[in-house]
Amino acid sequence: MHVIHGARLLLCTALMTVGAAAGCDSVDEPLNVECPDGTGPFKLADSRITGTFAFEPPVDPLTRGQTIFISGTAHHEDGLAIREIRVAGVAAARDEFNFARWSATVSYEAIVTASATSAESQVQLEAVAIDACGNRYPFAVGVVAVDPSPDIDVQSLSIAVEYPGSATFVPADGRAPAIVRITGTGRAAGAVVSVTTDRGDLRGLDEEGKVVLAAPAGETGTATATLLFYGTEAGTAIVAATVEDKVAVGLVKAEGPPSLSPRLATLGAGSSLEVDVSGASEIRCSAEVSADLQVLYGTDALGATATLIEADEAGRRVLSVQAASEPVETSVEIDVTCTDAFGQVGGGVYRLGEATFPDGGGEEPPPDDGSF
Repeated sequence: MHVIHGARLLLCTALMTVGAAAGCDSVDEPLNVECPDGTGPFKLADSRITGTFAFEPPVDPLTRGQTIFISGTAHHEDGLAIREIRVAGVAAARDEFNFARWSATVSYEAIVTASATSAESQVQLEAVAIDACGNRYPFAVGVVAVDPSPDIDVQSLSIAVEYPGSATFVPADGRAPAIVRITGTGRAAGAVVSVTTDRGDLRGLDEEGKVVLAAPAGETGTATATLLFYGTEAGTAIVAATVEDKVAVGLVKAEGPPSLSPRLATLGAGSSLEVDVSGASEIRCSAEVSADLQVLYGTDALGATATLIEADEAGRRVLSVQAASEPVETSVEIDVTCTDAFGQVGGGVYRLGEATFPDGGGEEPPPDDGSF
């Protein structure tokens, strides 16, 4: 016998006499019922109902068309009438006064639609009581093993990607995830879906790269599973889900930090250089301050406080590096730092000296890996 205890074990020793307690389920209903101020939702630890329920666990996982018989006890700590008890959404029979003893026959279909099936093919059952004040109190929980894929018939499979906030990508350094939601229609609840990606990190799969579709409580016709995708490199990841003969594909875009072009350059006295700033989101840039070499955004010089760099009519984000005509120092170097909305950082280094622009010879800048 599988016995599940609630907040406290009920020890029922005698039935209350008719009308002995306010709010009891008697022929003469009391006119004034004192109800608590709070209306919930209540958790098990807050429950004013105590009790138990028990059932014989099936030898094999419960499957379609099967039922389990559950019986239990209940007691209202405030002496109010218990109007209803439900297990996995199924109404229980009142076997004794005020549901002091009750019972319910619960089907497989009710169990798997009342709560999500775990990766271990288990469903948590919850016994809930509704009292004379209309408050809903959970008072006992238990777990039953179920067959996750009986008579499953997935009609269609789809993948939807939700990016964080208002973004249209995830950062390539894994700072924030996208939500990957897999949805099946038809008899999809309990379907085991295999999911792969060609890049990035998918969280929420079991060790075999699978996830179980679950239907929301009380709903049929669709079932879903939710995964988290974290970027590990810039590019577009292909996420593929398969179940039976159905295949769904979703694309997740990951962007690296802002980049500056050219990222490294040396300017001669009196010269200037345009620098293109690229990135997929809002970008703010700051720069070291020097009288001999400065970075302008429009007509304003950048300083230690980051400035929002917006695109011009041509869609370019442009900075200008300018060297003084008569510099005080013969050798000056300044850093420019740009940050996107996720905090990813890129930048460039510009020097004063003998000009070595990228298209005119000079040093070859190393690959831009986000560090500078």
